[in-house]
Amino acid sequence: MYTEGAWKIEAEGTINPPSYTLLQGIPYPSDTVQLPVEIINYVQNSQKSLLLEDAQNHPEFGLIPYLRTKEVKSMLCLPVIHQGKLSAILLLENSLSVGAFTSSHEELLQTLSTQIAISISNAQLYENLERKVLLRTKELQLQKEDLEQTLNDLKKAQRQLVNSEKMASMGELASGIAHEIQNPLNFVNNFTEVSDEMIDELLEEYRKSSDSRDESLFQELLSDVKSNLQKIRKHGLQADAIVKNMLEHSKQGQGRHELTDLNAMANGFLRISYHSFLAKYKNIISKDIEIEMDISTDEKIPKVHVIPQEIGKALLNLLNNGFYAVLDRKLKDEERKVDYQPIVKVSTELASHGNSGKKILIKVKDNGMGIPDSIKDKIFQPFFTTKPTGSGTGLGLSLAYEIIISHGGELTVQSKEGEGAEFIVSLPLK
Repeated sequence: MYTEGAWKIEAEGTINPPSYTLLQGIPYPSDTVQLPVEIINYVQNSQKSLLLEDAQNHPEFGLIPYLRTKEVKSMLCLPVIHQGKLSAILLLENSLSVGAFTSSHEELLQTLSTQIAISISNAQLYENLERKVLLRTKELQLQKEDLEQTLNDLKKAQRQLVNSEKMASMGELASGIAHEIQNPLNFVNNFTEVSDEMIDELLEEYRKSSDSRDESLFQELLSDVKSNLQKIRKHGLQADAIVKNMLEHSKQGQGRHELTDLNAMANGFLRISYHSFLAKYKNIISKDIEIEMDISTDEKIPKVHVIPQEIGKALLNLLNNGFYAVLDRKLKDEERKVDYQPIVKVSTELASHGNSGKKILIKVKDNGMGIPDSIKDKIFQPFFTTKPTGSGTGLGLSLAYEIIISHGGELTVQSKEGEGAEFIVSLPLK
């Protein structure tokens, strides 16, 4: 039978004794099943039936070894054709008598061959359909498993979002910490190695007599070692800041809610942030840089239950971000010789919150370079920063965001590139 692009031996049987065997598609021709290949090839190529009433004495096929080996007396080989295509070949042989198969048998089988061909075609269609059904069932099962896994992942992500928008996995957190802390540690290692070599040179120079000692080289090496130690301290503090910020993340939610005056807190942290900013950037801030600070509070805002240490951290991070933004623009405008007055504003407001009551807004606004639209959706992600390497950990806004979310509030940003940014803290009034 011709199936799946190849000829295969599907079945064989005998009448005496009666038996029938399915061969499960043995490829034809085969070394395991002996057949009269010449006769089958003739029928296959001509698509005509072949009747050998006296097989061994047939003028054309009588000398075929198979006929004598099997002692075949009579043979009938018939093509099964369906819709103009050869789909199978029937081979009947008799080893008992000559003339066992006649032309009447041939005509009868030719009449039946159409029905045989249809049956074979239907069987193949059913087999193909069954195979496709099984394949599709497996695909649907895999899709079902994928959907179940996706649903589980979504539920897991939802739980993570509900739990204060924590990082997606500890693996990402560890990777981020390793990446951020590696830079200052590399600097510490490099400067330590260089300083170690310089100390060896100092000792070598020190062992010389006062007459042969090179005092200028000695002093130069001392100065370089001191400079390296200062750099080691600077980068050590940078690593320390990263660790402390990570500790702040881990401590979130451990404080107690207390009645807090948010107006007083905003006013106090504006001054704290400004003085911290001056101390941090004293080496690059020129004396003629003046930053205008403005605070406007809504006196109708009552005291609210919050964790003051955490809200303070959030405000401090937002204010630090604002002061850095105006400094960055000031330095760039000085290079371009453009007049610019840095401004950082803080305001509070008691606003309506639809049917759910009122909310308290705390706004931190600067007139720095603003935030490009392309990164607005990334600024609250842990370790994302636009500051130069060593100037920030990328955790400030992320920490502020998590704190505000943990208080049931929202932290959003409005910005236009080149005009500044405004961060808006929204806390429900309970």
